[in-house]
Amino acid sequence: MQLSIRARLGVSETGGDLGSDADGSGRRGDGPRPARRGPEALVAAALAVVGIALRFLPNSSLWLDEALAANIADVALGDLTDALRRDGHPPLYYLLLKGWTAVFGTSDLALRSLSGVFGVVAMALAWFAGRRFGGERTAWAALGLMAISPYAIRYSSEVRPYSLIMVLVFAGYLLVDRYRRAEASGTANSVRTLVGIALVSGLLMLTHYWSFWLLGAVGLVVLWGAFRPADTTQRAGLLRLAAAIAAGAVLFAPWLPHLLHQSANTGTPWGAPVTPQSMVSLSLIDFGGPPSTEGVLSAIGLSFLVALGVLGHRSGSSLVLGERVQTAVVPLLAVIVLVVSIGTVTGYVSGTAFQGRYAAVFFPLFVLVTARGLMLLDRWVLAVAAVIIGGVLAISALRVIPYDRTQADTIAATILADVSDQTGGAEAPALVVACPDQLAPALDRELRAQGTEGAEGETRLVTYPNLGEPAFVDWTNYLERHAASDPVAVAAAVDAEAGPAPVWLVWNNGYRSTEGRCAELVEALGRSDRQASTLAERNESAFENATITVFRKSG
Repeated sequence: MQLSIRARLGVSETGGDLGSDADGSGRRGDGPRPARRGPEALVAAALAVVGIALRFLPNSSLWLDEALAANIADVALGDLTDALRRDGHPPLYYLLLKGWTAVFGTSDLALRSLSGVFGVVAMALAWFAGRRFGGERTAWAALGLMAISPYAIRYSSEVRPYSLIMVLVFAGYLLVDRYRRAEASGTANSVRTLVGIALVSGLLMLTHYWSFWLLGAVGLVVLWGAFRPADTTQRAGLLRLAAAIAAGAVLFAPWLPHLLHQSANTGTPWGAPVTPQSMVSLSLIDFGGPPSTEGVLSAIGLSFLVALGVLGHRSGSSLVLGERVQTAVVPLLAVIVLVVSIGTVTGYVSGTAFQGRYAAVFFPLFVLVTARGLMLLDRWVLAVAAVIIGGVLAISALRVIPYDRTQADTIAATILADVSDQTGGAEAPALVVACPDQLAPALDRELRAQGTEGAEGETRLVTYPNLGEPAFVDWTNYLERHAASDPVAVAAAVDAEAGPAPVWLVWNNGYRSTEGRCAELVEALGRSDRQASTLAERNESAFENATITVFRKSG
């Protein structure tokens, strides 16, 4: 059944239809209107200033993934490959981070500022991509959405590769669009553009493995265009485009043996595969921001704009919704659907999980479709929508900064204060155990930052199950190693190593890998001649949290 909704909203004077044609005008079909700068440009520019500031404001301490990235980038260059083989990621971001920290240092702000710079570049590229996709008004909408997007702000302020992915995806979109226009007009720069597309494809592969699903989806859409029966005139150009995308694999080829090793040994032991609907909902929830009422409302507002961008178009002074999926949006929508589909299938085949941060590979396309939906609205309706949806987005974005990503800083302070109390103000060696080992990298960083030097040496942080070093998590055969662990044996080893000194246990029983073993470790330590007491409970408002239990010798 066809759904058509027509509303007399008044044709806006400041923009055109939101597609893009081969002549490079940025306008197509459905009554193009001349583009001129309006109030949306001023609003977007103001939001851009706010968005830039939010990408560099200080926030909570580094959590697990960030601390791991910082530690990996800190190893000697010759050891980087081995560290990544055990971690499960490709090398590009870590190489860039290593060079960045060599210049700016390894403070939390310095580490995160690399992602902040990528985030600012992504904002600029969003404007150019929006202009190519739908004209100047869409460009300002895309810039404004990127500027105050809680998702973009979060990953522009984390020591992770996701803002770099957004930069590369926007750059890839612009290059593909440039190539298609050059092919249509016979411009001579198409070969150079193809080289750029191959380079961006290779860099994406070297940044995150979910880029394979994105590039595969784009390749399928391009090949479908080349071989569809209705149009064979552009086949040669589209085949060259598909070849350029595939040629990026040449840049990735030296890393291929390490990918095969990671695929066989690391994976995502912290999570299980998800269904397509779960993948979509997890992505939308993350797009909306941190867990909060504003985050949910943001996700709903963005979903509305996406639906409008996909199904809406102008017909005279009316907004028509539901007659057809708009031609300009079809390739972007197809790519997003294919990424979700390919990711789901491969997830179940390989037993790997999905997190909303992986959606960074299609988030730029989502922004363009959302911007299209926003700019279909009449000026006054747009103003109301901007106030409501933009306001909720802004509030959710502001929640990103104070959002507790980890409890590690307060855990470290609590342990160090208790160590000092037990020794009458003079620091002494202490044994701290993190269960599971995923809690250790962030805590280790905080213990070092807050000072752990004692008269007889550093406070030692070890990890369950192997009482190993805390700076890294070895994801190789992770589930198998935890399944084979014995909490009673580990408790005996901890008790023997600590001797008469207390043992501080930092633990969370909710991790998939431990399957209750941290609680068994607590029980086993409590059965020795140690008295257990809780120093601090889990702060469940923090993304990464734990309980601190101290075990002291009786008498």
